[in-house]
Amino acid sequence: MLPVRKWAVPLALLLLATVASAEDKAADLYRRYRDLRLKEDYKNAKFKIIRSLGEVSTTTSRQVLIKILKSTRSADERVICCHSLGRVADVETARDWLKWMNKRDDPILTEALAQGLAKTNSLGVHEWLRGEAFEGARPHVQWALAEALATLELPDAAAALEQLWVRSSARKDEHALAAASLRALGRIGHADAIIEAAAAHPSALVRGAAASVMPLMNPPPKELHEMLADPSARVRREAVAGIAEAKCEEYVPDVIHLLETDARLR
Repeated sequence: MLPVRKWAVPLALLLLATVASAEDKAADLYRRYRDLRLKEDYKNAKFKIIRSLGEVSTTTSRQVLIKILKSTRSADERVICCHSLGRVADVETARDWLKWMNKRDDPILTEALAQGLAKTNSLGVHEWLRGEAFEGARPHVQWALAEALATLELPDAAAALEQLWVRSSARKDEHALAAASLRALGRIGHADAIIEAAAAHPSALVRGAAASVMPLMNPPPKELHEMLADPSARVRREAVAGIAEAKCEEYVPDVIHLLETDARLR
């Protein structure tokens, strides 16, 4: 039997006490949530509790947040649940979350899903997002996954995003999904050829997404000049915003001229 150092037992007890304390805090927050009466003046208190659950990364907090997400009738509470879940979710919780979201094509909740997933620091969830998460997901959920990956900028997700681009870019009813995959690919990198080709896409939504990330390429492609002269104001606006974000000094004269001559971009 290996000898036990004098400090090992107290340290182990301290760690166990810390975990137990966090679980107790999550359980207490849920009790307070349930005890609140359903009145207008209690809304902010409920919001605060749901946000606090996102600061306690325990099994209890994850279970409680999923329970509130599925049971509450408040759209605001569901949105805050998504933001909190993103901070504390493990892979099992994320799977449960997406399974529930797959049945609800709600634009506000879908955006909250994207924002929540973009907050995750879990390496396990990052790995899951790179591929498995897309399996069986409906287009609105795939859109949220792509938007989250655009924020997280996970290099190993490029293959899944390229597949998503190929599937969605040819479908007229999935141009929003194609645009989201382009934005993510542009921020991750290693997809210059796809982004350059997207400059000729028939959808202004897709061309705009390409225009927004072209300035991030090194060097920006010649197609960026075409984006600044695109017939669609949406595309020109995206190009200008992308140039401003990337601080592409060589395009500043073009942008100034465009702002002076096109009132819709001011």
